[in-house]
Amino acid sequence: MTLTRICEVRNNQLVIPMPEGYEGRKAQVVIEKHASEIVVTIKMLEESAHDASFKDEKTSEPSTNEGTQLSMQTPLSEKITAALDGLLYISESEAPVELLQWPDVHSLDDARKKIAALDGDAKPEDQTLQTVEDFLKPIERMAVPEDPVMQDIAKRWNTLLETFQGALREVEVIVGPVKDAHQQIYIVGFEEEGALALHTSAVIT
Repeated sequence: MTLTRICEVRNNQLVIPMPEGYEGRKAQVVIEKHASEIVVTIKMLEESAHDASFKDEKTSEPSTNEGTQLSMQTPLSEKITAALDGLLYISESEAPVELLQWPDVHSLDDARKKIAALDGDAKPEDQTLQTVEDFLKPIERMAVPEDPVMQDIAKRWNTLLETFQGALREVEVIVGPVKDAHQQIYIVGFEEEGALALHTSAVIT
């Protein structure tokens, strides 16, 4: 009998949700990190009557950890994660894009405070706000006919952000201050369960 669990972190401890009736049983546990999730595979070493009901089951629980975001995978987050595969943000260098899920963030002010906390000594007032359209302008300027790779990147960004804006409310781009030639960029939107954020960075020299 094998169970797969997407877990959460509470007070720096990994919490593994288990079905009722599995307490106290011996198990082999494998912990793996996949992008923004920690996946725990639990192989039960003792069979019971409960096993037939939970064959190949996968469930998830939300997280409020400040660092790696471990949270429930929804159809929207799965769609966005798939769209991010291989996508880059182009500035003076190339940077990957990741999806962060913040179930404890429900407003733009909350998002700015969270980003400031992640950035260490930064403050919300050090950040600037952009519209999605302003964020896309430099990407679209680089998408010249002579550069089909950049044209593909621009098309993917447009499609991604159309999905983001269509599914979430109050979508804003939060840009952090330049530190050591790097600038953190968060595109944040809100749903009932909390905030989703696309995170990337720019190199500015």
